[in-house]
Amino acid sequence: MVVYMKCKAEEEDEHVKRAGHWTGYRNAMIADETGLPDSMPFVIGAADGQLSNLGIGAILPGEVAVSVGTSGAIRQFTRHIKASENEETFCYSFTEDTAIIGGPTNNGGIVDLLGDDGDFGEFLSAADRVEPGAEGLLFLPYVNGERAPLWNPRARGNFFGISITHTKAHFIRAVLEGITFNLYQIGKALEAIAGEPKKIYVNGGLSRSTCWLQMMADVFGAEVCVSENHHSAAWGAAWTALVATGKAASFEDIKQNIPWGDTIVPNPENRKRYQEIYSKYEGVAKTIAGLF
Repeated sequence: MVVYMKCKAEEEDEHVKRAGHWTGYRNAMIADETGLPDSMPFVIGAADGQLSNLGIGAILPGEVAVSVGTSGAIRQFTRHIKASENEETFCYSFTEDTAIIGGPTNNGGIVDLLGDDGDFGEFLSAADRVEPGAEGLLFLPYVNGERAPLWNPRARGNFFGISITHTKAHFIRAVLEGITFNLYQIGKALEAIAGEPKKIYVNGGLSRSTCWLQMMADVFGAEVCVSENHHSAAWGAAWTALVATGKAASFEDIKQNIPWGDTIVPNPENRKRYQEIYSKYEGVAKTIAGLF
């Protein structure tokens, strides 16, 4: 159920409210209809992306959040609004002095072209049997059109460099690498605005695969931190209310209240190799983008 209420603060000031703005419950009629007490405090929240970053602890400079479920996104908090001159990323306000920048991709777990009815973990583990780069096989993961970095609904997925020696495991590895490269390409646009990432915080289906987490660390060249909290946006919303009502001192304090899992560090050898492979991927992606 969605309830709209014109509160006293809104009557006095028609401007958009910041996240964490506190207001009392003022509408007696709606209070009666819902059974909520008229003293119930209401707190302005935010979009799921902002709250997900907060809930996973990616809130300081150099901290980037990556979510991969059916689709995917990469986001980072910044001081004040920072727009992309090339319109590659989004940017919108969170508080008076912070904003979130990022880019969404249509193609995360939906790119499971080679899956079957078996165990998803076993499916992902097949990629671990193949060396980084999948022996020259590249995958452009635009099977559902694409938002960032192409912003083209007519984009379509492509395998490049198929050889007779490639097995199903190679294709699985290429799919995971293609999704990761696509996120990295969006991340390069964020880097131009907010600087090089120091830590990557992940959630979604990505966090279930040790192979994929290591791949992410190697491609981005940054530590990957895994939270055991699988409901980061909900936790971010709850923490916003705690800050607004004075039960938590700051947004940053959420870091001491998140159950952390493992931290994955980049493999220097794989990092160097992936830089070379990504350069080829980027060239193929730019060429094909002009053909859609």
